[in-house]
Order: sequence, then C-alpha cells, then structure tokens
Amino acid sequence: MAARVAIAVAGGQQVAVAAISAALTVAATLWSRTLQPHIPARFAEQPWGCLFPLLAASGFAAAVWMRRKKRDLAAFLGSTVFLVGMLTSVAFSLFPYVLPGNPDPSRGLTVHNSAAPVSGLRTALLWWIPGMLPVIGYFVFVHRKFSGKIDASESGY
Repeated sequence: MAARVAIAVAGGQQVAVAAISAALTVAATLWSRTLQPHIPARFAEQPWGCLFPLLAASGFAAAVWMRRKKRDLAAFLGSTVFLVGMLTSVAFSLFPYVLPGNPDPSRGLTVHNSAAPVSGLRTALLWWIPGMLPVIGYFVFVHRKFSGKIDASESGY
C-alpha cells in the first residue's frame, strides 16, 4: 500500500497532494481557533508569535518547491521546518496551558500547576543525561547502517 502511494505521488500527483495537505492544515488551524478562543487573543497580545506560523508556511512551501525540483534533502529539511513551525505555533498559542479547560479556563492544566517538584526535576535530569548516551549511540549506529536511498524496484514492489 505504501509503495503504491509513493509511486502514485511520484507519478505526477504531487500538486494535488500538496494542495490537499495545505487545505487540511488551514482547516485545522481555523478549527482550532474556534475551539480555543484564547488562541487569537494570545497572538494579539504578542504579535511576534506570528513568526511561528510563518515559519511553518515557509517550510511547507520549501518542501513542495524542492520536491518538485527533485532535491530530496532540501525537501526533507523544508518539511522539518514545517513541523517545527507547526509545533512551536501550537506551543506558543496554548502557553501557559498544557491542557486547556473549556468552557472554564480555570480548570485547565498550566505549566505552573502541573510541574513536578524541583527535586524531582533535578533527579530526572541527572538520569536523563546518561540515559540519552546509549540512545544517541544507537541512533548513530542505525543511521550509519541503513543510510542512503532505497530503490523500490530492487525490493520487489
């Protein structure tokens, strides 16, 4: 199934997929603004936060443009910028809420009332640093072992 989708997209349907993706992104953005009424107010209070949606839009445009130019690495980096822009937009628009409460905002979880004690955060950090070393090592191993492009015709699809 995934191979058929990849072949179909590679076969000239990239524009349609990009248009559908853009339309769904815009629809989800508009829908979230109606579900969480404090989102427009947050952007109005601090207009510099509009840089995050602009980052997402530019990353999306770069990903589509570079894919059409068959520059895969640049397209991948563009899609990465798109994801970072979308995630930072959500984080900015929801702050200080982690889980907003509707219709009563006072019932929502914020970064302040849901934070762990300082001693627990300190202990977690002390375990996290050495715990990430094997993860980084494994990531480097897998990246080196399986790097490069895969030719779909060689794997039987």
